[in-house]
Amino acid sequence: MLVARNEESNIARTVSQVVNISQFWKGNTQICVVDNRSSDRTCKIVDEISKNIPEVSLFRQEANVGYRRNVATAISLAQGERVFILDGDGQFDPSALVGIDLLLSEGFDLVLGFRKGRAGPRWRRILSVLFLICARKLIKFHLSDLNSGIRGISQRLAELEPAKIGDSMVNAELYLRARKNCFQVGEFPVAHSNRLAGSSIWSFRHPLKMWNSSVGYLLKVRREVGFKEKQ
Repeated sequence: MLVARNEESNIARTVSQVVNISQFWKGNTQICVVDNRSSDRTCKIVDEISKNIPEVSLFRQEANVGYRRNVATAISLAQGERVFILDGDGQFDPSALVGIDLLLSEGFDLVLGFRKGRAGPRWRRILSVLFLICARKLIKFHLSDLNSGIRGISQRLAELEPAKIGDSMVNAELYLRARKNCFQVGEFPVAHSNRLAGSSIWSFRHPLKMWNSSVGYLLKVRREVGFKEKQ
């Protein structure tokens, strides 16, 4: 499942990569682009692709529902035993899905990709490190990358409908709901590259506002999920 909004310059390349990787599963896959009401040509491009590649489909939101709700929709639409959610911006190498799938097949219920050699300017990397430190303190997050745009989840985790909090993030809630239900969580390295075109949903022009929003999300997830690490 690919989640996208206004990715006309990236979606064709990303879908093509996912289609190529899907050959690993010998056609036993569902590839759906869940579009968050793009105002550009994203949907038209996916429609054209689907005419030639029938396993590719498109679901379009009736309104801009935000990143988190778009991911929740993708989870609810998935029909397989294992669900992979990938951002449609082309920053994450889809070949990591094979390794993520292996971990899921071994019994993990949530596998987050972690960016090795993370791309991007230094100040963004610093913010990410600070956010990770904050997550370790607030929600006892023990993996390497909380805000990755590639993840795999099991069917039983998907059935929990675990994406109800916040707007622009989802991984912390997935993580805490998995831990609360004693599900196994893990991670797999993924190559990361800079966005080649388009813009992020995050406004990095206001880093303090973004930081406050991120920390507020962690606090809300901790409060509403109500999971506490056993001593």
